[in-house]
Amino acid sequence: MKIVKGVLIGLGLLFLIGCRAVPDETPVPASTHPKTSAKEDAIQHQVKFTASAWRAGGFGTVLMLDFFVANHGGVDVKDIEITCSMYGGSGTTIARTTKTVYTIFKANSSQEFLNFNMGFLRSQTENVRCEITDLVLL
Repeated sequence: MKIVKGVLIGLGLLFLIGCRAVPDETPVPASTHPKTSAKEDAIQHQVKFTASAWRAGGFGTVLMLDFFVANHGGVDVKDIEITCSMYGGSGTTIARTTKTVYTIFKANSSQEFLNFNMGFLRSQTENVRCEITDLVLL
């Protein structure tokens, strides 16, 4: 009888420990998932950046960029931050540079920028890709 009682107590303890070890698998309702902020939405969908050309300026040491910014949204934006990644011949990212364009971009308008100085250009750069990484909504 003592053996049966000990086995039952042992099984009961194992059951309690097992119940506590199982994580709560309650699904998270869709409404609690993080939503895209207005700024992120503007960067991804409303404000379009197109780099038309890049070249070496300043005796081959400065990244000069020609680009076009179109604000297709219904809200004005300003101070667009542009980040350019420089890639070597192997495709490896060798440097990044970030600059801010301190201009107001009215809703449903576009602007072109020529010979915009993006900072130092690494000597082994063979390709450059740029994108908008931040902006201010007005």
